[in-house]
Amino acid sequence: MDDALKPDAMFGILFGLSISLELWCFAALAVAILG
Repeated sequence: MDDALKPDAMFGILFGLSISLELWCFAALAVAILG
């Protein structure tokens, strides 16, 4: 069970990081445009 759950956990972490990075980039663009 642990071996089957580890890939899902890693994918979830990477997916969360990619979303957070995308949000940071979008925020930076918004600041650059509005500022």
